[in-house]
Amino acid sequence: MIAECILQKGNPELKFELNSYNRSVNESDLIQDLQRVASILNSNYVSRSDYESRGNYSATPFINRFGSWTKSLKIAGLSTERSISDYHRISDKELLEDIKNAAISMSKNTVTSTQYTKIGKFKVQTILTRFDNWDSALKQANLTPTGFDLRYTDHDLFNEIEEIWIKLGRQPTTSDIKKGISKISFKYLYA
Repeated sequence: MIAECILQKGNPELKFELNSYNRSVNESDLIQDLQRVASILNSNYVSRSDYESRGNYSATPFINRFGSWTKSLKIAGLSTERSISDYHRISDKELLEDIKNAAISMSKNTVTSTQYTKIGKFKVQTILTRFDNWDSALKQANLTPTGFDLRYTDHDLFNEIEEIWIKLGRQPTTSDIKKGISKISFKYLYA
């Protein structure tokens, strides 16, 4: 039903067909790439976000093939748990200071997570894990909340994907979303 609605609203010549990325990648290639990233990080544990920023694939083929990210790590001979030091390598104070610095560098009293991804030192996921959501981190950094950290309905999310699809003339990729083409945060579109 959603596809029919999309086809009626959009360009009739534009085909809404899902890409089949990485379906033919064999398990051995996936495991080797995961081990390669662990080597780059010089770590026995690789988080999904670390892998996705350095690996050749998304985490999805791993989860589809092996059942979970944790099982993928285990099959690759890697640790399935973070060490205590991984959680506290960066203090809350350092994270908040860097968020402030990002806003200052733009001469603004706030910064979106997309903007921070481009100019900040740390991963947005680290901040979200530590402070629960982006607006909470902004408040603790004495910055103005963006108001983007809202919950969206499925309808809102499908409409956003549809608009991006029409704008690009093809299926949007996670890379497109991470580059800031969407007004809705990546974490909501691909939750």
